[in-house]
Amino acid sequence: MRTLKDKLNSLYGKSEPVTEEHADDKSRIRRNLERMFDTGTTKTFPKTSIEKKEYQPLEELVPGQWINTSFGDIFRAEFIYDLNDIYGNLSLKKIFNYTSGHIRNTFQIGINHEIESILFLDTETTGLAGGSGTVAFMIGLGWVEK
Repeated sequence: MRTLKDKLNSLYGKSEPVTEEHADDKSRIRRNLERMFDTGTTKTFPKTSIEKKEYQPLEELVPGQWINTSFGDIFRAEFIYDLNDIYGNLSLKKIFNYTSGHIRNTFQIGINHEIESILFLDTETTGLAGGSGTVAFMIGLGWVEK
């Protein structure tokens, strides 16, 4: 049975386990895997072409903050809307027009849930066609409180 390490090694053309003779192999995938699993260093993203052209920083456009994680830097923005607000072309309080039966049927869940017990998740990605390049670049969470 092949280990996860063996399977990952096969991604860059080496189907056998890494040995001393392969220790200096620094393929792009090997470097990315090492960077992902290295927990001893602070992760930062390289300057992008937008940053180099000195456009207005994201934190000046959107209220939020940069957070450094072991997987890289993320930008977190939090917005609170009153249920009397209009979002898009709908009043947010219309969400209470849905009964637990509507919610059960809409989300194909087997039990009744109140709207306040549901966490809504929205992802924006570079594509879902499979293979490399599918990256979530924005994740949104939403919920209703009182």
